[in-house]
Amino acid sequence: MVKRTLLLGSLVALSWAGCGGRYTTEEGSGGGLIGAGGNAPGTGGKMPGSGGNMPGTGGVVGVGGVIGVGGAIPGTGGSFPKGGTFGKGGSFPGTGGSVQCGKGFAFCNGVCVNVFNDQFNCGGCNVYCSDGFCSGGVCQPFCNGVNQSYCGGICVDIWSDPGNCGGCFAVCPDDSVCSGGICQPFCVEDGLTWCGAGCVDIYSDPNNCGGCGFTCGVNQFCDFAQCRNVNATFAFSGVRKNLPQSMLVGWEQCHAEPYSGNGTSLNVIQQKCYKNQLMLGCRTVGTSMLRVAANAPRGDVLYLNQSSVVHNANNVGWYYHTSRSWGFAPASATVSLSTCDIESVDGDRRLCWHTTNNAMQGGWRCGEMTGLNADSTFERVIFHAD
Repeated sequence: MVKRTLLLGSLVALSWAGCGGRYTTEEGSGGGLIGAGGNAPGTGGKMPGSGGNMPGTGGVVGVGGVIGVGGAIPGTGGSFPKGGTFGKGGSFPGTGGSVQCGKGFAFCNGVCVNVFNDQFNCGGCNVYCSDGFCSGGVCQPFCNGVNQSYCGGICVDIWSDPGNCGGCFAVCPDDSVCSGGICQPFCVEDGLTWCGAGCVDIYSDPNNCGGCGFTCGVNQFCDFAQCRNVNATFAFSGVRKNLPQSMLVGWEQCHAEPYSGNGTSLNVIQQKCYKNQLMLGCRTVGTSMLRVAANAPRGDVLYLNQSSVVHNANNVGWYYHTSRSWGFAPASATVSLSTCDIESVDGDRRLCWHTTNNAMQGGWRCGEMTGLNADSTFERVIFHAD
């Protein structure tokens, strides 16, 4: 009975044992129920061995298994290794990672900054513009002038520069000028400004007094870009150009003659022009526009000047001599009396008449027009007022 049982155990060993050993005892070295190639690992006994289903060198859970050195959970070569999504060099910052800032920006001191205009990171991180501002990634100096901007390496007036009208590199067409930061049609005549539909004199136009669209009120006129009451005597300081005689309220013409005229006594002129205020001017014969004019108290206009140093009054430099010349220039200006003023600086604001032996002689200048000694198309004119 026992021997038959042992044989049956041997057959069982053939079915379950790993290497095909026989069952000679209950726990043998090569023929037991749990052997080297059996379903439950062990060296030859009942407990696990090197080739069983439980972890081992080549088992389901082993060096190359689901959870191991190369398994799905991080390890040396797993899905979350160095170089992976959250590792060195990964898309989220690590030891070798980076932050992608937009074009023209750089990652400086923990934030993205615009290196084209950032005062503290101009052109690159930690580049500080201490004496200017950052423009185009370069430190530029401040422009101190009114309406000035830094354009193309220099400070320009964007209100008047036709190459930078209203902003840098905004170029006006050839037939226009820059006025108030806007490209406007060019007014050929000196001193005029384009307003809406035409060129006007903003110094005298009552509908554009001092600027386009500034209209003077009822019973007012435009006096040197300022609206004044009609019943007041017209007054101004300094030298005026292109002055309409219609503006000379309170003034009366007391003398006029062509530049070619000679011999008129200065005493006679002073007797005709006897009021407290005198105005000297010149114009083209047949017109009522004074090309240049100035006024002052009588004693200043007739102040006897023996040298080329002018006598300043009402913001005008006056000179008068009975045997040299009579005229004016801008206040404190240099005059070259040879014998009339031949100075070219601010020539359009100068007037000079020759005098000889206490009498008027020909010419000589009406603004920038000179050499008028024998010219009968220009006229010298004097006004007086109380």
